[in-house]
Amino acid sequence: MSEHPNNGATNRIFSAVLDPIDRSSEVLFGLIMVTTFTNSLSVAVAGRGDVRAMLIGALGCNLAWGIIDAVMFFMSSMAEKKLAERTIEQVR
Repeated sequence: MSEHPNNGATNRIFSAVLDPIDRSSEVLFGLIMVTTFTNSLSVAVAGRGDVRAMLIGALGCNLAWGIIDAVMFFMSSMAEKKLAERTIEQVR
């Protein structure tokens, strides 16, 4: 079986992706946020504008959470990388 020339690069990309437990918990947090918005809407008296405002609010909340979460993930990844580099330098 021949090995793909970019196999090392592909492994590095997939190692940076969240593990299945983190992914499923992020999806669950998103569903909880959307459920919070949708449960705050009274179905009996909600008009078309209310539903639209609720959907925009839910999408905006999830988008903001996704951006914040991505920035925090990036910052923690960079901190871990820098800590590993310093540890290697100190061992040398």
